[in-house]
Amino acid sequence: MNLIVNIMWIVLLCGLIASFGVFQVMRYAIQRRRTSEVTTQTLEDPVGLEKSVVVQISTRVLGSEVKISVTECTICLETFEDGENVRVLPHCSHEFHVGCIDKWFESHCSCPNCRNCLLEQPVDSVVAISQPMLNIHGEHMV
Repeated sequence: MNLIVNIMWIVLLCGLIASFGVFQVMRYAIQRRRTSEVTTQTLEDPVGLEKSVVVQISTRVLGSEVKISVTECTICLETFEDGENVRVLPHCSHEFHVGCIDKWFESHCSCPNCRNCLLEQPVDSVVAISQPMLNIHGEHMV
């Protein structure tokens, strides 16, 4: 009889220790989730560009005389076609469909390719389109 009582006490003590451990793990997980939600909200808050700033970024129409260094928009992954408007970002000269990059700037303030932030430098220091561009082979692209 004494053996059975001792076993019951051991089982109860082990159950108490296990439930305390589970409680601590759940408390840590809930606390961690709350912390990550706050961090995620502050990092992912839309910090887009104002429409007035976006429209100041230069655009150009693609044609047979206008060559670009890439063949597709890295946002929508569609091929650039002649006659399409592309927006040329200042400082990095990456090009995107106007609709794609305008949508991107509603919630972001950086280039989707290189993450160069457009808020760090004024937009009016746009790279002149008339400057010659070189492709990967070093040839002028105009």
